[in-house]
Amino acid sequence: MNNYKIYKKLFFLFLILGLLSCSVKKYVISKDEKGKSVIVGKIGWEDWKKHSGWQDFDASDYSLSSDDLITFSKLDVRNIDFIIFAGSWCGDSESEVPIIYKIFRESGIGESKLRLIGVDRQKQDNEGKAMIYNITRVPTLIILRDGSEIGRIVEFPKKSWELDIIDIIK
Repeated sequence: MNNYKIYKKLFFLFLILGLLSCSVKKYVISKDEKGKSVIVGKIGWEDWKKHSGWQDFDASDYSLSSDDLITFSKLDVRNIDFIIFAGSWCGDSESEVPIIYKIFRESGIGESKLRLIGVDRQKQDNEGKAMIYNITRVPTLIILRDGSEIGRIVEFPKKSWELDIIDIIK
């Protein structure tokens, strides 16, 4: 009977610890010398929009061609993962990252396929992912198939975000 009580207490202790660890933020926000927000770590797009200090998140002046959007939406991305390394302090990230999210949203693939990691001005994050992927400029979109990198787009695409992603996946 005593063992049962001990196991029950241990079970609830581990359950509570597990639940608490799920709610821990994976990112840190600070201000740089210019007063800009610096988001470091893995963060969701909604939280990024709240904390980045950016003005436009809709990429309203970026239009997708319907043909490219149809082709993009037909991509088989079941075993594909996308990681965006971005700097909340970086003008290129501010102009390009909303475009990537717009493409995924409008194609129907969905924003949930994207993982966003903020880096500081030294291109470092709090989990060492930027070092693992050798991030030297932002934004950088890494495309993985079954966990292995198959391509990346650094700062700006060659043709367009959607066409470059299509070329990498196909």
